Amino acid sequence: MENILQIKSLSIVYKESQIAVNQLSMDVPRGSVVAIVGESGSGKSTVLRSLIGLLSSEGRIAGGQILFQGEDLVKVSQKRLYQIRGRGMSMIFQDAAASFDPRKKIGYQYVEVLRSHFRLSVEEAGRQAREMLERMQLPDPERVMDSYPFELSGGMIQRVAIAMSVSMRSELLLADEPTSALDVTIQAQVVNLLLELRRNFGTTIIIVTHNLGLAANIADFIAVMRSGVLVEKGSRDSIIHSPTEEYTRLLVASVPDMEVASFD
Repeated sequence: MENILQIKSLSIVYKESQIAVNQLSMDVPRGSVVAIVGESGSGKSTVLRSLIGLLSSEGRIAGGQILFQGEDLVKVSQKRLYQIRGRGMSMIFQDAAASFDPRKKIGYQYVEVLRSHFRLSVEEAGRQAREMLERMQLPDPERVMDSYPFELSGGMIQRVAIAMSVSMRSELLLADEPTSALDVTIQAQVVNLLLELRRNFGTTIIIVTHNLGLAANIADFIAVMRSGVLVEKGSRDSIIHSPTEEYTRLLVASVPDMEVASFD
């Protein structure tokens, strides 16, 4: 199976000395869903941000390669990274509100994003935006489009951010705890939308989550991280039913009931 992404011996440090990720290597097959799980502070979100070139000012890649369709993103220019973002790679952030300019209305920002990546009129971009907001079960999409980010609840702004990322139909979608701010019913709808994106457009998805039950339902592969180190990676069934590492076994055992409802 062809890999859309290869991470080779990736190391990330903060403040020049604090190791956040240590020698991580992982392949991501094209069209697959890969879940990265682990406790808080294990480096999951840091890995995701490094892939799209959005580490904080205190973080830097200290070594290794990030090969996206054969191109090493560690070495490319900021201009090239900007070109890759959107249709090539997009990200749903855990703190969705930080993704928006508080001075501009949601509709303006949504339409601007769509038109920067697709040849669309303002009217068509607005129509597609409202349609996607409806699919995210947001009441009154017109009102949402006419609102400033701070006028929406945390759950609503999270759904808007997910809608915008899904609209990109990226080859690789990075999702950092995308359902953590949502209630159970909306979580299922969001997950179904992500899986539909994979089915219809062949989108590869890397999802970071604390919810091992969620990972067990949607992922083809699961990677387990602890303290910046990749502890174990394998197929969903091998990780859930026959993990080889003690930490993974403890993680699986900590989930009260792995027989959660299927999202398919």
